[in-house]
Amino acid sequence: MAYPVDAKDSVVALAELPRPTAGAGEPALFATEDLLQIAYYVYGGDDAVALITFSSLEAHYFGPPHVDAVTRHPLHSRGVDIYGAFEVHDSSWIRELRQIAGRRIDARHFILTFHDSTFECIAGNFTVSMQRGHPAEVIRGATNRSNQSLQPTAGRSDE
Repeated sequence: MAYPVDAKDSVVALAELPRPTAGAGEPALFATEDLLQIAYYVYGGDDAVALITFSSLEAHYFGPPHVDAVTRHPLHSRGVDIYGAFEVHDSSWIRELRQIAGRRIDARHFILTFHDSTFECIAGNFTVSMQRGHPAEVIRGATNRSNQSLQPTAGRSDE
């Protein structure tokens, strides 16, 4: 993630988000303009999958660094480490987005670190539900349920 970090950024482990499993967490995600869902295998979860839904989404990032390069993450020295769930307080990324957007962004900065990738997002809040199955299938199921609830109701046509 390429955003400037300054002395104000502080990182805390986030116990409310399940830790990704060591090894292949196989994260899968689905995003719209204001909502993002990510599913992944959890640590010690015996094939349990966490489905995290982030609401009031402002921005997200999914890519490097992977487990062998996590020390290059701009917030590693503040606490970001492998296989973890974190929140960044007084986030430089949020402050940068406020400047770009020209408005107040009332959101939180979340980070999940996996074996092969890192996920970060700026969102208002999140919910957690535990599922079973492969993370990609969990995402497909959640997306299908969301799409069904958004389908227009067929109206009766009077002729």
